[in-house]
Amino acid sequence: MSIPESDILKRFVVAGTDDGQRIDHLIDEHVPEISRSAAARLIRAGHVTVAGLPVLKPSHKCDGGALIEVRLPAAESSGVAPQDLPVRIVYQDDDIAVIDKDAG
Repeated sequence: MSIPESDILKRFVVAGTDDGQRIDHLIDEHVPEISRSAAARLIRAGHVTVAGLPVLKPSHKCDGGALIEVRLPAAESSGVAPQDLPVRIVYQDDDIAVIDKDAG
């Protein structure tokens, strides 16, 4: 699969113990930076291949030993952009932060 330089390609091989598992569950397990619903969206968009062939159904069952490739589009192509919003930090320590910001 040819990917733009700004995209990220994740690859993993299906373990024999995972034979017959749904591809969306496997991606959720092996690509922790995305959720299962995000994995399903990537699958339907054609960003996932199994053994070099595109898979378009999140329910696709995978064989043990199959190579799965997941293309993660770059953040800027997702339409999500950071915003500089005024916020007030009410409390912050090593584990938690409480932020006060305007609604919306």
